[in-house]
Amino acid sequence: MSILYSMVARGSVVLAEFSATTTNANATARQLLERKAGGIGNNNNDSNASYSHDRYIFHVKKTDGVTVVCMAEDSAGRRIPFAFLEDIHQRFVRTYGRAILSAPAYAMNDEFSRILSQQIDHYNNDPNADRINRLKGEMSQVRVAMIDNINKVLERGDRLAILVDKTATLQGNTFRFRRQSRNLRNAMWWRNVKLTFTLVSILVVIIYVLIAFLCDGRIPFAFLEDIHQRFVRTYGRAILSAPAYAMNDEFSRILSQQIDHYNNDPNADRINRLKGEMSQVRVAMIDNINKVLERGDRLAILVDKTATLQGNTFRFRRQSRNLRNAMWWRNVKLTFTLVSILVVIVYVLIAFLCDGPLLRSCLK
Repeated sequence: MSILYSMVARGSVVLAEFSATTTNANATARQLLERKAGGIGNNNNDSNASYSHDRYIFHVKKTDGVTVVCMAEDSAGRRIPFAFLEDIHQRFVRTYGRAILSAPAYAMNDEFSRILSQQIDHYNNDPNADRINRLKGEMSQVRVAMIDNINKVLERGDRLAILVDKTATLQGNTFRFRRQSRNLRNAMWWRNVKLTFTLVSILVVIIYVLIAFLCDGRIPFAFLEDIHQRFVRTYGRAILSAPAYAMNDEFSRILSQQIDHYNNDPNADRINRLKGEMSQVRVAMIDNINKVLERGDRLAILVDKTATLQGNTFRFRRQSRNLRNAMWWRNVKLTFTLVSILVVIVYVLIAFLCDGPLLRSCLK
């Protein structure tokens, strides 16, 4: 046990105290408060001081008229007791504020003595209460990790030196390796191009299918929109005052013509026309997919040929693995980007057709 007693006072008026053991610490602390020398008592200057009494040390901290005293064993040193005094001072001022200036003796003892007891126990038993020791422990962990990392770096340096020596022996087939790598890079580039084209084609097909699904009943409404425009354009404001069947003789012929047009002319339905165009796109997409598969077979043949490289096996495998990983990540990023764009376009289209981003009309 390090800290045995603590007291908080204003001048010589004791406001709260607590003792963890039976000693005469109370009387000694009152004597320290009544002394006028050494920055204690009625002196208004802030000060920190320590006094030896028997085998104990009294540590005193005076700040803004509030004096905090604690009695600790000599083995506790000065750092922990003064950290305790600073903590107690802040808690006391934060809890009672300006009431400290006019409070009578022991006015806060019932409540604050429990806080003194808790903090004495905390600073006596919790290793983390001493920030210096806690920082030393953390620095010790950092030092161990740093030494381990340095050892790994040195070991990695030795391995790199061995690797450099081995790669220096690969001299005879440098040209062939570069040519094979260039061919592989070109093949992967074409594969990316075809993959992009395929995904874009799929995107177009999905958008078309979505539009076709959401636009059911499109021909009758297209016919009605056409008739409305023709009728308004032909008669204008005369519609407002015309009697019943005033335009029937003339406009019934137009109705007959447009009904026949929308029933018999395939171009009247723009969706059907788009279906024909999308059919052509589908055929082209299938052809491109077949070409991609054929290119994949050629890449397999190329891999088999590169396996015959005997002298530079290690370097070729390492370079090929790095290139393959880079291209795979590139494919993943490209696919993710295109899928994200697809999702955004589909959502915007659905939100547009469903009267808002919450899709109220489509969820009814």
